[in-house]
Order: sequence, then C-alpha cells, then structure tokens
Amino acid sequence: MSALRRRSKRISKSERVMLDITEPTAVQDIVVTLEVSAHGAKVLARRHMQKEARGTAMFIAAGRKVPCRIAWQRAPGPDGRMETGLEIYTNGNFWGLDLAGSEVDPEAAKPLPAALRASSATAAPAAPP
Repeated sequence: MSALRRRSKRISKSERVMLDITEPTAVQDIVVTLEVSAHGAKVLARRHMQKEARGTAMFIAAGRKVPCRIAWQRAPGPDGRMETGLEIYTNGNFWGLDLAGSEVDPEAAKPLPAALRASSATAAPAAPP
C-alpha cells in the first residue's frame, strides 16, 4: 500500500489458511501466511488465482471462516509458490491478535530538515498598517 497510513497493523505470522475460491473459477489451496492484518494477509499460494476472485478463507487452527477476495498475486518464485494478497471481510477478530491501530509509512515519519523546521518556526511578518 502506498498510502501514508494503513488501515491496521501488520504482523509477521505463519498460519495455515484454507482458501476455497468459487468465483470466477473454483480453486482450493492451503496457503501459509507471511503477514496478517485485521483486513487480510500476505500468503504463499501454490495455485494461480485471478485478481478479484472471491470465496472463503478458513483459519485452520481456529476453525474460523470468512468471505475473502484475492487482491493481487505475484509471479511464482524459485520454489513455485506465489505471494498473494488476501482481503478478508469480517467485523470480528479473525486472527485472534491485537491488530488495532494503523501503521505510519516510515518515509512520512521522518522529521523535517533543520532548515525547514527553523523557517516554519519564525513568525509571519505583520500586515502593513
């Protein structure tokens, strides 16, 4: 995401998830998460899935199942697996983790250079009488 803020924190976590994609074509795959957030995950998949494909994701360890969408998928790596962006639709805590809050883009958090800080701290000239 290139925006300055994400909707929720991301945490590195390895969990197995069963994807049952039903639209536009049926695909089933057990994927492994690399990162999770309140709104989805980056996973490693063995099967090709179309962007915008929809179905369900089941967090195997917890037995929780929610609707999902494939947001993106990269080309296969050397091991044949593909990094895949998964968006989940739930109002609950699908992962069972504290993912509240948002991440600030590290580039946006950099302080202003000293010259700019000094110029913004000076008072504006008074208006002529």
